[in-house]
Amino acid sequence: MRDPKRISKLMSLLQEIWEKAPDLRFFQLIYTLQEKYAAMNNNYGKVINNSDLPLTGFDFFSLEDDKFEQFILENKEKLP
Repeated sequence: MRDPKRISKLMSLLQEIWEKAPDLRFFQLIYTLQEKYAAMNNNYGKVINNSDLPLTGFDFFSLEDDKFEQFILENKEKLP
């Protein structure tokens, strides 16, 4: 079982970053963080477009919370 304490730690970090850019909507913030995480981690989670249709996005379904938390801690001065 994952440590439930991780939730408040991660949410606190998200709040701290979001308060620096309050005009962002929540999912704009999340998208921006995903984009920066992927760019700094060998494109982890970046959706690859294999069609002629426009497609953008990130798939972080399998990203562990502690990895994302560590990314935020290491980069929070530069985020969003």
